[in-house]
Amino acid sequence: MAISDKLTKLSTDITNAYSTINTKGGTIPANKNTDNLATAINSIPVGSQVYNDGYFGLPYAENLTIAGDTTPNLNNLYKGSLHLKKLYAPNLTTRFNTSSFDNCTALEEIDLPLQTNSPNVYGFRYCSALKKVNVPKWESISQGCFQESGNITECDFSSVTTINANAFLGTNTKKLTFEDITTIGTAFQNSSLEELIFNSISGAIPSQMCQSCSNLKVFKIKTSPYPTSINAYAFIGTTQNTLDIYVPWAEGAIAGAPWGATNATIHYNYTEGGNS
Repeated sequence: MAISDKLTKLSTDITNAYSTINTKGGTIPANKNTDNLATAINSIPVGSQVYNDGYFGLPYAENLTIAGDTTPNLNNLYKGSLHLKKLYAPNLTTRFNTSSFDNCTALEEIDLPLQTNSPNVYGFRYCSALKKVNVPKWESISQGCFQESGNITECDFSSVTTINANAFLGTNTKKLTFEDITTIGTAFQNSSLEELIFNSISGAIPSQMCQSCSNLKVFKIKTSPYPTSINAYAFIGTTQNTLDIYVPWAEGAIAGAPWGATNATIHYNYTEGGNS
């Protein structure tokens, strides 16, 4: 597509976006441009629905800044945006709804410094270019949030205590680090993870949590409190590579070892900075 055609298409998309916002009861600014589009979207009343509109038909927007502290309760809000590269919401505290950024295949960076929870299910699913995730206040990661995402190389999940099922299913991320987890689901199946590190896990580790993570080389829990139990099939399908499991408790303290990881070497009584 020629530059002139892209500009014409962009102008049409902006017009259509504001028309959609107006139809759904949003407030239309005096200047109907891309700078004011996010504010106009956020003015749509709760309860209106946007079914697969894909950033309201604005495929050429690369950066989205949301200035306010709330976001509309809409499913699929920015789903399918093909060119969106960065999401920045410095004041946002409320969560996005289901599939808000699902299949945004160009999205590389998420910066949500004050938001306290991840989007409802499948928030950033299929975001295959994702590299940077700054969410230091998130307390939970929802089902399928980063399913089949890109290789996240910079992230802050420091406040997360709950990781739900399929949160990182099939992700291309190589290393993830978490602090103190109280609830964890079958979160990492079929992923490309090589290292998975926790400061502590105090809840039960379920069956198939790391099923078929064939590249997993290091699984580490640094300190107490210890898991209440580890299912006998937690690491089923990780047999393609030798897996080192580092745990701070004594051998036999938690039944079922090696918990489905046939080739694993378990390093008991592990202490960070001490034995390895």
